[in-house]
Amino acid sequence: MKRFEFNLERLARVRRVEERAAQAEWAAAEHEVRLAEQQRLMAEQDIDQAYLLLGRAQSETRLEPLKILSICDTIASLAEYLKAVCLRVAERRNEAEAKREPWQALRVELEGLGRLETKARQRHRLNLERSEAQQMDQIASERAARGGQDFLRVGFSRTTPD
Repeated sequence: MKRFEFNLERLARVRRVEERAAQAEWAAAEHEVRLAEQQRLMAEQDIDQAYLLLGRAQSETRLEPLKILSICDTIASLAEYLKAVCLRVAERRNEAEAKREPWQALRVELEGLGRLETKARQRHRLNLERSEAQQMDQIASERAARGGQDFLRVGFSRTTPD
């Protein structure tokens, strides 16, 4: 019997390449999300530091209004920057999610192709075993038929060697 050949093997190879490419795109998008998250954390830390400076400036015995106003302006600028970074984080998350969906769809399709290949291999193996069993039965039938005719022609002696 011929060796196993999966009819959809070419499609499966193409889908594996597509799945790897989609996974790489998703991973790159996730990396961008992590970078944006780090920027957000750093902006939050900068704002916290600015508030500490403001607190120290306000608790000094000699108040310096220009210094306090400068720190307040810095806090306002950092807050605007934080807003922009938060928007960037949300955009990057949406992009990553949009790239994850095609990757997952391809992964599911590959799993389906894998199941189809497994079933095809099982069918092939069963057909092969069935074919081998039929060949063995055919050989056994031919031997039995020949053995029966030879027995009738030659005769059967029950002598034992000494």
